Amino acid sequence: MESFISSLIKADKENPLNPEELESITLTKRSEEIFKFIH
Repeated sequence: MESFISSLIKADKENPLNPEELESITLTKRSEEIFKFIH
């Protein structure tokens, strides 16, 4: 998860996203991880 966030931050510096996009990406990633954990 840590490396995912740091790569997001790196990508964000290169190609800025607005906060809503960034948040939805993070939530999507987190729900995928939770989904994998549950199943």
